[in-house]
Amino acid sequence: MVRAIVFDVDGTLIDTEDAVLKSLQQALLEVQGRSRSLDEIRFVLGIPGARALPKLGIAPEDVDRVNERWNVFMKDHFDSISIFPGIMDVLKLLKEKEVSTGIVTSKTRQELEHDFVPFGMMDDLSQVVSADDTV
Repeated sequence: MVRAIVFDVDGTLIDTEDAVLKSLQQALLEVQGRSRSLDEIRFVLGIPGARALPKLGIAPEDVDRVNERWNVFMKDHFDSISIFPGIMDVLKLLKEKEVSTGIVTSKTRQELEHDFVPFGMMDDLSQVVSADDTV
């Protein structure tokens, strides 16, 4: 019998691909002065910004600042983020079956507050592990 299921957030529970990529494009244009295609930056999906940004030419001392700008631009694209179809039904069913559910994500707590909490799934999760909870 399954007792617990752990989910990722981006690309699993919520569809953030468009918002992540377009906000990153904006941040890179602002700090580097040049545009990047979606194909050039698609590799960042699923990895923490602090690891992705240096691969895009951001100096280590600038990563925190650029990551912050990226998060600011994410807010501009919130309306393009959505819950994948059927996810709420799955979480409800798991709760009815007394299966513990949780998330493990490379998002920070602050990013979770902005990108995930508004969708109302937190009450269905018994465990949350974010980037801030890891070493």
